[in-house]
Amino acid sequence: MRLTYRYDEISHILGTSSSTSSEEIHAIGYDSRAIIEGKHVLFFAFVGQFRDGHAFIANAYEKGVRHFVVSEQFESTLEAAHFIRVKDPFQSLLTLAKYHRTQFNYPVIAIT
Repeated sequence: MRLTYRYDEISHILGTSSSTSSEEIHAIGYDSRAIIEGKHVLFFAFVGQFRDGHAFIANAYEKGVRHFVVSEQFESTLEAAHFIRVKDPFQSLLTLAKYHRTQFNYPVIAIT
C-alpha cells in the first residue's frame, strides 16, 4: 500500500510543473494548529467564507512545513519554501485524493 508521494509527483498530479523539490510527503495538513512536526507535511491553504488558509502559512512554516499548495495569486518570500500554485487548493486536494484512490483495487463501501 502506497502511503507517501514525492513533492514533485504531487505537483505533476495537480497539473503543475513548478516543483523543484523531490522530498517525500507523508501527511497532508490544512490546520496549522494541528501540525506538530512539519518536515514531511504538505499544507493546503484553503480559502473559506470566514478564514483564508494563506494567513496561516507562516505559522505552518515555523513548525517545519516547507511544502505548500496555494492559490495562484499568493506571493511569499519564505526561504526554502516550495509552492504549488493552483486555482483552488481545495479542489486540488480532491484531485490528489481521487488519484490516490486509483492506486488501490479495493471496493468502496462508503465515503463519509
